[in-house]
Amino acid sequence: MAMKILVTGATGFIGNHVIEKLLQYDGDIQVIAASRNAEKAKTCKWFSEVRYVPCNLNAVPEDCFHYFGEPDALIHLAYRKNSS
Repeated sequence: MAMKILVTGATGFIGNHVIEKLLQYDGDIQVIAASRNAEKAKTCKWFSEVRYVPCNLNAVPEDCFHYFGEPDALIHLAYRKNSS
């Protein structure tokens, strides 16, 4: 069974590169990418190779673990953007 790794902030500079590196790994990994900008995510070259989950951290779902598909690990690169 594949290890599921959730990467938040997937469309940011660092998140984008982390996902690219994870996809190069020879092990059995499923990448779950999350960001608030689905349109930007669709332009990333990794988009078709990951499970993409849109998420705005200003409105986080109550049960994050199930919402994101029960990941085994988290690489948290997102930040909460001020609403002002």
